[in-house]
Amino acid sequence: MKHLYSALMLLIVLVAPRAMAENYISDELFTYMHSGPGTQYRIIGSVDAGDKITVLSRDRDAGYTQVVDSRGRKGWVKSDYVTTQPGLKERLPAL
Repeated sequence: MKHLYSALMLLIVLVAPRAMAENYISDELFTYMHSGPGTQYRIIGSVDAGDKITVLSRDRDAGYTQVVDSRGRKGWVKSDYVTTQPGLKERLPAL
């Protein structure tokens, strides 16, 4: 029982920081937001580089991530453009 408890605590420590990490759109000009996980779905808008987003789910097979952007829109963006590093517009003033 003691080993099970230790394993569970280790799992929580490893997973918790990922779940709480902030996510952003990488420093490209912008990316399109689709209504589903792929380019065959309708474009419902675009998300600017460096915008803070909330990750809802991931479709690893399609390579898309479901997000909510800073304007409250829910859609799918290419997973390549989702990062945990803040964009330049947030990092530059700190320099």
